[in-house]
Amino acid sequence: MATLPHDVMGLTPGSRAAAALLYHEYVSLPQARIVPSIEAILASMVPDALTDERAAVGELAEGVVRDLAGNIYHCSEHPLHVALGAAILLRRTPWLQDRRLALLLLLAALGHDYGWRGDEQSKDYFFLERRAAEATAEVMRCHGFSDKDVRDVSLLILATSPLYRREIMMVADASEWGGLHLLSSVLKLPSDLAPLSEDPKLAMLAGIISDADLFFSIALGEPAHVEMTRRVFEEQDFYANRPFRGVDPSKVRDFFMFVCTDTFASAAGSHFAESLEDLWGRAVGTRLDLRSNAMSKRLRTRSPFERERIRRFLFEALGGWPGYRKTVRVETTGHVVFMKEDRCALVVTRSGLCLSGQVRDGGIHIEKAGRPGFGRLA
Repeated sequence: MATLPHDVMGLTPGSRAAAALLYHEYVSLPQARIVPSIEAILASMVPDALTDERAAVGELAEGVVRDLAGNIYHCSEHPLHVALGAAILLRRTPWLQDRRLALLLLLAALGHDYGWRGDEQSKDYFFLERRAAEATAEVMRCHGFSDKDVRDVSLLILATSPLYRREIMMVADASEWGGLHLLSSVLKLPSDLAPLSEDPKLAMLAGIISDADLFFSIALGEPAHVEMTRRVFEEQDFYANRPFRGVDPSKVRDFFMFVCTDTFASAAGSHFAESLEDLWGRAVGTRLDLRSNAMSKRLRTRSPFERERIRRFLFEALGGWPGYRKTVRVETTGHVVFMKEDRCALVVTRSGLCLSGQVRDGGIHIEKAGRPGFGRLA
């Protein structure tokens, strides 16, 4: 069995050292090495995996590698990249350390694009994800996984839909703060994703797989970002029956801006910040410090209209400008916490969700949820 070089799982995603190593090891990987690398990830994530569990991962890996071999971006490498990114992020999320969760996350990462054929132009927003979930579920059932395990993996695969990235971010944020039960008052999830609102840990896993799917290639640094951009546009032209004429710098920038329309959906995702900052400078021409979560820095990534909407919402939620000026601001894992008189707190999460509650017993007990532009805290 292959082993992961230099303790890859312990790397800080996004660091220059990690980017150099991961790019060297996992970009343009010979196809014969992909399945052994996936087996090595399983051995690291779930050392005590049972025979049926190992067989399921092996069969799914082989099926996906074979199925995606003809693609350019969504190729045999892509599920390996997402699985490795998800594994690294999970390792850095201590409150999710559970063998079952690790195994389900790996299965979802491997299967999330199973059957991808460039036919994303469908009236059904979840067409691609449903097809991938069904193919993954078939493998799981053959190896004795429970109905609940199959449903949870299917849900994680549906959570990779880019059309619902912001909703996944909000669900993951609310879960981190214990406010998931309040989310229905400010966010209507599509029925396919609604079960996430009932399971905080699964909701946080959805944030991890969403980050891994979007950010992992970017976390490999500028050479990988340029290469992945080339693959994306070449693949698009191929399925549109257009000749591929290369990628100019504007396309590299546009693809980067598309991926980075929001910040991170997982607590550990901020470890991708270093690579994103470097690429932002090259793409946009201005410096962005994603490791500082100050509101002025955070809001620079939003549109002027959205910035004003958030400011106005905060002004009202904190009792007007005098109340705002008296608050103490704390920053944690990408969230900004406004404290009032050491008794009340307003949390502005990475996704822009606002949560308020009482400070007691060494923590914040969330009681209300709100969303800028959608009324007051409810």
